Amino acid sequence: MKRITKPGFILVVFCFVSFARSQSQSPTDSHLFATIDSGMLEGAHFGTARNEVMFLGIPYAAPPTGDRRWKAPQPVEKRPGVRKATSYGRLVLRQKTLRPKS
Repeated sequence: MKRITKPGFILVVFCFVSFARSQSQSPTDSHLFATIDSGMLEGAHFGTARNEVMFLGIPYAAPPTGDRRWKAPQPVEKRPGVRKATSYGRLVLRQKTLRPKS
């Protein structure tokens, strides 16, 4: 049986360390990313487990403005790059109902 030389041993240790680092959780964890019709999303962890990921504020339709007003919802336009889905979207402003006071 051959003995492992010092350079061979260092190479084996380096491979194990590299593999262990690639398996650990990192800031670019692939669980934090998802691809949908409109592009790529980046979520956030919300619990202690690695698979507890949240995606917030994802638009489900294009805004109903201009020619889209009073029509069926239209798909969201594709977006280049990565959209941060780590917080809720803006609130919709609503006017008070105009009812006569009784």
